[in-house]
Amino acid sequence: KNTTSKEYGEINVRVWCKHDTHSIFVEVIDAKNLIPLDANGFSDPYVVLQFCPDHVFPHVPTEQTRIVKKTLNPVFEETFEFSITPEQCKRRGAVLVLTVMDHDYVFQNDFAGEVYIQLCDIPGINGEDVSGYESISFMTKPLIHPKPKGISALDVLAKRLWDEDAVAFVKRRTKLESQSQSG
Repeated sequence: KNTTSKEYGEINVRVWCKHDTHSIFVEVIDAKNLIPLDANGFSDPYVVLQFCPDHVFPHVPTEQTRIVKKTLNPVFEETFEFSITPEQCKRRGAVLVLTVMDHDYVFQNDFAGEVYIQLCDIPGINGEDVSGYESISFMTKPLIHPKPKGISALDVLAKRLWDEDAVAFVKRRTKLESQSQSG
């Protein structure tokens, strides 16, 4: 919530809940001023949408936008619908993670940045009417990169070798941190 730096670019999204149908809608509008991750000075960005933590959203699929070629200011204009209850969204720590990636044909896709949106704060989550969702303002969120700082929750999770979810999570986060620091 407190991030204001736009050094990795920013993303414009709209997120709302239709309480009566237990649906969360995510409209990925566009991104601006992304960091160039290709040799040509551009990127081929796409956005991965994932609800976390996994144990709160075990049956919610990860989705992604289409790839927009050779740009640092992609326009996506894609809307996704997820079957999620308001109770899941109100759980402590429930977030939507939007990860901007750069698509590469030959090498591994590159991490461009990410955004966390707290689900307890989205319009409609408490049952208010959002049938005219076009009137909901979009959010402009600066992209961030994970940065290790001393002993973190990640360090604690890394020691939980008996917990498969913790091991998988640490592996994903470590990979993102590595990509973030090398890019």
